[in-house]
Amino acid sequence: MKGRRSRTHASRGHSRVDIGPHVSYKCIYVSPRQEYFTFGIPPELKSGLQEVKERDGVSEAEQIRRAIKLWLIDKGVMKAPRKRARTRKRG
Repeated sequence: MKGRRSRTHASRGHSRVDIGPHVSYKCIYVSPRQEYFTFGIPPELKSGLQEVKERDGVSEAEQIRRAIKLWLIDKGVMKAPRKRARTRKRG
């Protein structure tokens, strides 16, 4: 294509591949402190996670993270987050 520059660009979290007139972008953001696990879950749990996602807009992964955190707090492995102090009523 006339007047179009062919260049490649790469920066932190982004990569661009220029193949003639077609350009492909890929954007990946990963928390450096996060590790990934792969495991299976029964169909009834998966459908429940999907139902909550549709209803509340919370991703399946976030639901699983929250549930694991509550489980670890219940087992005494993690501390519960501190509750904020209430503001005093002036009277």
